[in-house]
Amino acid sequence: MNWDTASKLIAAGVPVLGALIELYRRREGNRQRRQLKIDVDLVSSLPEDSAARARLLTHIDNTVELMLQGQNELRREPTGITLAIILIVAAGGLIVLAVRSPSSWWLWIPAGFCIVLGLVGLSQDAVPRKRDVRGRPLKEQ
Repeated sequence: MNWDTASKLIAAGVPVLGALIELYRRREGNRQRRQLKIDVDLVSSLPEDSAARARLLTHIDNTVELMLQGQNELRREPTGITLAIILIVAAGGLIVLAVRSPSSWWLWIPAGFCIVLGLVGLSQDAVPRKRDVRGRPLKEQ
């Protein structure tokens, strides 16, 4: 396979991969809403004086409150995500150069550092968390 074909395959595959990841995220987010809808339907089928109904209503209220709180407070850090992606792409470029030129074996060293730093940064900044004004994660108390 030549590099022209590989670059076209990669360029076509990246948006597909992104779409699959987004589809998975939405599906996971909708799972909680589907369960909430099932709980609401269950509440309507329980008798008014049932203890289980009161507990289920409390659970539904708590779940809705947590969902709303999570939507307002959790956020990602776009600057860190961008930097991590740049490091990962740079590592990929260094790896390609090291593979194409056997005398440039030393390029594996900075490529390793770039890939490790990029993956660590991506895992830190791409996860929605409570953050301060500067984007640093807040510790849970």
